[in-house]
Amino acid sequence: MAGPGARISVDIGGTFTDIAIENGNHVFASKVLTDVAHPENGMLRGIEISLRNAGLVPSDVRSILHGTTLATNALIERKGAKTAMITTQGFRDVIEIAYEHRYAQYDIHSAKAAPLIPRPARFTICERIHADGSVRSEVSEEDVRRLIPAIREMGAQSVAICLMHSHINDTHERKVRDILHASLPDLYISLSSEVCPEIREYDRFITTCANAYVQPLVSRYLELLYEGITRRGFDCPLFLVNSGGGLTSVDVARRFPIRLVESGPVGGAILAAHVARRRGEAEALSFDMGGTTAKLALIDGGAPSYGRVFEVDRQYRFMKGSGFPVRIPVVEMVEIGAGGGSVVSSDRIGRITVGPQSVGSAPGPACYGKGGRLPTVTDANVVLGRLNPRYFGNDGLSLDVEAAREAFARAFSSSQALAPKVAASGADEIVNENMASAARIHAQEQGSLLPQRILIAFGGCAPLHAASLADKLGIGRVVIPRGAGIGSCIGFLRMPAAYQVSHARIIDLDAADPTAIAGILARLEAEGRLVIKEAVGDGAMRVQRFVDLRYLGQGHEITIALPGDVPTDELHACLVDLFTRKYQQIYNIAFAHLAIQITGFSVHVEERDGGLRDRHFQIEFAKDIPVGPQHPVEVTLETVDGPQRGHALGRQAMVEGTTYPGPLLIIDPDTTTVVPSSFSAICDISGDIVLTRNI
Repeated sequence: MAGPGARISVDIGGTFTDIAIENGNHVFASKVLTDVAHPENGMLRGIEISLRNAGLVPSDVRSILHGTTLATNALIERKGAKTAMITTQGFRDVIEIAYEHRYAQYDIHSAKAAPLIPRPARFTICERIHADGSVRSEVSEEDVRRLIPAIREMGAQSVAICLMHSHINDTHERKVRDILHASLPDLYISLSSEVCPEIREYDRFITTCANAYVQPLVSRYLELLYEGITRRGFDCPLFLVNSGGGLTSVDVARRFPIRLVESGPVGGAILAAHVARRRGEAEALSFDMGGTTAKLALIDGGAPSYGRVFEVDRQYRFMKGSGFPVRIPVVEMVEIGAGGGSVVSSDRIGRITVGPQSVGSAPGPACYGKGGRLPTVTDANVVLGRLNPRYFGNDGLSLDVEAAREAFARAFSSSQALAPKVAASGADEIVNENMASAARIHAQEQGSLLPQRILIAFGGCAPLHAASLADKLGIGRVVIPRGAGIGSCIGFLRMPAAYQVSHARIIDLDAADPTAIAGILARLEAEGRLVIKEAVGDGAMRVQRFVDLRYLGQGHEITIALPGDVPTDELHACLVDLFTRKYQQIYNIAFAHLAIQITGFSVHVEERDGGLRDRHFQIEFAKDIPVGPQHPVEVTLETVDGPQRGHALGRQAMVEGTTYPGPLLIIDPDTTTVVPSSFSAICDISGDIVLTRNI
């Protein structure tokens, strides 16, 4: 099936790297273990294996799409570069003071994420720009130069320049950058006026600090990856998946790596949206569980919810405010440390706990037989009989059931006298409850209800836990799409190249010049078009324009989308009408007598998807990956109530439209679906497995 025009999508997770090669409507899928120390090597090895399986060579490939959690993991695990911060005198503690409020006012045990940059590494200079952009105090070159020895001495690889009101006037930040670059040419420098040119200094500062913190790591990784791709004969562009659900170039990703924070998980949300549209489901819950984390997102009207802020590293019961916000275009989702590699242990009073620590791919779960000795969620599924060694063989792995039992015995038998089956059942219950709690909190924050939704589950581990999660959330139907184990990769193949540009500007709407507003939007559109052109060349593009508005005196704004055909002389009336209607919709009231204020603009530019979103893919796995049995075979599933007799069957052996009652294991080359006795399963005409709760 070789031929020009194949595309490769890659999702690097904490345990497995997933690869999907699309050639026409055929997708050739495979999974290999992630090389934690050198993720680019694992990715390149996986691509080589996948090309052989697909019968393709590098010259057949027209593009490579890549999502990664590298930036996210570096932030959560605090494994980024040594970073300094330079800010206006008097504002060095902004990133630690944050919003000056407690998310749990009366909880003495509440915790929050520590600042990325410690106080001794935060430097100040004498300069000041007013809120209107006028200069109060110029930057002193001597003042900046005195910081250079301290930055050099601390061994900083990166610096975040965060000056007050630089979103209005960036001249001081650029001057500081030029002075530093002249003396420290190898220093990575992030300007808040480029990373996050928006009002509210805490959000702008912390986003810029996060960008600087991960930039050396991500930039070096992308450099090595691109060199490796070129060395292997690929003459095609490499695109990075951004957190807003689009593709961007390597150069843009290296400058703004913070936009890759949800790079991997966003592909799953795009896949879930496609499945919901195809099935005509108005409301769905996307559930993605891999080796390190679980991600949940609401899907409404066939599309995920998008936002402008993502909170990283929530410290306390998944509560909003316990992490730190990065202000970027992002798909709204909640992410917790619950995956197949999450470590099962006990706390100081003997309770079973799961995660957020993960064993990754090295040494991996104990059952992988690669030296891992700690029990994990995957080991629990092995002990409970849900993963069968006969039908598990990704990247040459075979499951060692006895090693999984021994890992639980070492961790629990001596201190709590828990048998491996009991400890594994407890771990399974806890990880399911943790995910259910996160889903409930996310739904509450979005003002949504869960029971009427359908659950769409994908990722290597999600189908193992989907029915139990649905039970806890009161959801009656679960969909496991074909290719669920590589769900994010399939989602990447449905993404157009896209980029969003923002600009903060406070303007009283009544006094605003419509021509000036149109000019700002046109400038942002031109900037976005240039980025997309660099990524994919000339072609049709889709443009969405947004304006942030609030009543004069209010602290927060509402974002409204402008229609594409509004004449300049009608902009004022259109903005007033759209803002009033949306405010009325949200708060059930509007104030015709109050003045309206603009606080910012943004423009989203993307290539026309050419039918990518809804294309049908026929998914094929490598022939050496074990598939499930062709006829139902008896298996024993361990539960807290004792062993249950059930059956195992390969997905490809299911008869379309036939109902299969639980308990049942449905085995795919890339994952296994658990159907408990409270559910029944069918394989429908689209190839999806649909689980329905028994009445």
